[in-house]
Amino acid sequence: MKTLSNILFVFMLSFLSVGHLSAQDDSLNKQIWRSIGGQGKWDSLQYLAFSAKGNTVSEELSNEERKFLFNRTTGECRFDGFSGSDQVTYLFNFKGSSTDKLFIAGNVSTDGQEIKKSIKINFLRI
Repeated sequence: MKTLSNILFVFMLSFLSVGHLSAQDDSLNKQIWRSIGGQGKWDSLQYLAFSAKGNTVSEELSNEERKFLFNRTTGECRFDGFSGSDQVTYLFNFKGSSTDKLFIAGNVSTDGQEIKKSIKINFLRI
C-alpha cells in the first residue's frame, strides 16, 4: 500500500511539474516575441543579417567571423568570410537555383564547388 501511495505521489508531482513547465514555456515564448518587436514585426521583416564565429562544419572555411545578409522574401543571400587567408564573398539564392557568383580574394571564381557547398551548409545550420 505504501508503494502505491509513493507511485501516486510521484505521478502527481510529475503531472504538476509538466503544467508548470508549460506555463514557463508560454511565458518565455511571449518574452522572445516581445524582444523582437512582436509577431507582426517578424512577419514584415524582409532583410536579416547575422554573423558567426568559429567553425566545426567545414574545412573549406576558416574559423574567422563570417557574415550572412539575406532577403527572406526572395531568398537572395550574401556571404562574407574567409577560406584560409583569402576573403570569400558568395552571392546565391537559398530558395531557388538562380545563378550564383563566388569571389575569392576579390576575383570571380569559376570553380570552388566545395566552398559553395560549405557556405550553404553553414547557412542552413545557423
